[in-house]
Amino acid sequence: MLELLFWMCLAAGLYPYAGYPLCVALLARVMARSVSRGPIRPGVTVVISAYNEVEHVEATILDKLAQDYPPELLDVMVGSDGSTDGTDEVIRSLAARNPRVSYFRQ
Repeated sequence: MLELLFWMCLAAGLYPYAGYPLCVALLARVMARSVSRGPIRPGVTVVISAYNEVEHVEATILDKLAQDYPPELLDVMVGSDGSTDGTDEVIRSLAARNPRVSYFRQ
């Protein structure tokens, strides 16, 4: 009984390193499917969390908007965590001028 328990524990310990990759390789051969390799450009949303960042938040947002990525696929979402130094006003004015910037306050 203890010998069986030993072998079961050994197999359970080795499965992630040897058994699982072997099973995946076998399934890949049995259930092969084609993969399309066309140009893929997903939409990207950059999330920025800010707290009392009035000095840096505008430059940070403008830097994200200037990235080398199709503008129609890049959005910036800025969350203010209860800022008390004017950060909210800066973010609100940027969001009003640019539809790719969204703003929310917690």
